[in-house]
Amino acid sequence: MRIRALCCALLLAVPALAGTINVSVDPAAQFVSGPYPTTAIVNIMADIPEEDAILGWGLDLALAGPPNVSFTALDVTIGPLFDAAFAPDLDGLAGLVQPPGLVWGNDILLATITLAVDIPFGTEIATPGATLGDLTEGFITELGFAATAYAPGYLYVPEPATLALLALAGLLRRR
Repeated sequence: MRIRALCCALLLAVPALAGTINVSVDPAAQFVSGPYPTTAIVNIMADIPEEDAILGWGLDLALAGPPNVSFTALDVTIGPLFDAAFAPDLDGLAGLVQPPGLVWGNDILLATITLAVDIPFGTEIATPGATLGDLTEGFITELGFAATAYAPGYLYVPEPATLALLALAGLLRRR
């Protein structure tokens, strides 16, 4: 009985002892210029500690800002260390590792997303994340879900007049 209690205590303590997986958008900031409509490409990257080596993952990418940036599952390419997996929310952001493998390391490419930018003007915030309670999202390890921290990326879509001013300033600066 004591052995069971000790095992349960250790299983509960392991997630607290483990590291945190850091997920970010790369590039962290980019300017998107026309003519519109156009596209912008972002990568979803992860730093995964060895003690949190993963078997698979599922994510969301929330887009906040003017309603001029979007993507579909067809715009998602899963990173080379993973096989594409079915994402029940149909965004295409899910990957599995071929058994019996595990993945860990810095700058792991999870996915590349081609975003459609329909109209100029605005700042779009692209934030990766996982819906709390959704068992198809997060980072799964051999011991369960890993703690994860998410960092957003920013897309600056300047209005055409601003682009003209930036171009003019660049020309004047070269002289």
